[in-house]
Amino acid sequence: MSTRSNRSLNTLARAQRAVVDGLGAEIASFLQIQGQAGRVLAALWLAGVPQTVRELCQTLGYPKDTRIYPSLCGLEAAGIIYCQTAPGERRARSSWDFRRDDSVVLRAAYVGRVRRSLHRGRTLCENALADLAGAEGRDAEELLWRLGAVMKQLGALDRELPNVLLEEVAWLPSVSEILALRLPDVVAYLRSHGWSESESLSENPLSPWEITVEDKYTYEVLVPRHQHGRDYARDMRSVLEELGVAEGRSPLLIMRDITSRSGRNREQD
Repeated sequence: MSTRSNRSLNTLARAQRAVVDGLGAEIASFLQIQGQAGRVLAALWLAGVPQTVRELCQTLGYPKDTRIYPSLCGLEAAGIIYCQTAPGERRARSSWDFRRDDSVVLRAAYVGRVRRSLHRGRTLCENALADLAGAEGRDAEELLWRLGAVMKQLGALDRELPNVLLEEVAWLPSVSEILALRLPDVVAYLRSHGWSESESLSENPLSPWEITVEDKYTYEVLVPRHQHGRDYARDMRSVLEELGVAEGRSPLLIMRDITSRSGRNREQD
């Protein structure tokens, strides 16, 4: 490989990591997750398609695949990303992608910083584009295209901010807040608000609870039986979202009602 080609590859890697580091820090700060997990989400966003562990490690500059497994498993348990595994395929060869529309997660990550973060993100992309000025090859062209797409998304977010994004953030609890919810407090909240537990097999990891509103609307939530299961955060997020639909309130407000009630009970004890 020529010296010029090596220089282009080094420029490409430097530009990728600058964007991933900057965007990852913003994401981690808002979602209250570790910095490495934020960088993984930023790398997935920049790629725009599902990524294998090896591809993510290459983007992040890690020599060994095992360094990001804890972050991937934590993000999967929180319901943010998922593993795409084909029948008979080893998990190490699987691809990872966002469980929901990636714009929801990343839009929320920027609202905490509002316009300052949006402008910082665009500056990071602009600096990366400047660094890529001398890069050549298909990989460089693809990254240039992705950086342009990210900049367009950031510009769109900036325009939508007053009308849309603040409403979304009011609706979205953070991962750390969901993991801090105590299962007995959730059960106590359900009982005090008229929900009743339905009969189900004890082997089922989820327990169905129901409520009938105005004698005609029946709602159901599936509450995890154990707090330390790998899917606890994802399942509890679903519980909060269903409670939000049933009560016509933000899941974030419902979650804070649960935690504040728990705090008052502990003070009385």
